[in-house]
Parts: sequence; structure tokens; C-alpha cells
Amino acid sequence: MNGFGFKNLPFGYPISIEKLFHLNGTPREKFIPTHLVIPADINKDEILNKGIKIINTFQVK
Repeated sequence: MNGFGFKNLPFGYPISIEKLFHLNGTPREKFIPTHLVIPADINKDEILNKGIKIINTFQVK
């Protein structure tokens, strides 16, 4: 975390500047999820619908 301040105010704010990585070592900005959904319609929650389809493929024992 690094602290940054305002020019004309007596207080500041902290911002993390650490580089983030996926568990497999891929930098966060280069990670592409296994189930990538690119929304095409703002009136539908395509990400939720894809998630439900994925969850429904698992069989409960």
C-alpha cells in the first residue's frame, strides 16, 4: 500500500500498488476465465444465465 495525498487538503488515501496474479501465476490483466461470457444484450443477465447452466451440469450425489 502506498499513501497519496491531495495538494490542498490535509488528508490522503491509500492505494495498493502490488501486482496481482492468478493462482496459476498468470498476471491478473492477462487471465482469461474458462467460461468467458461477453454480454451482448443489456436487458439479459447473460453471465448469471451461463453460471446457472454450468452449475446445473454438476450432478448431486
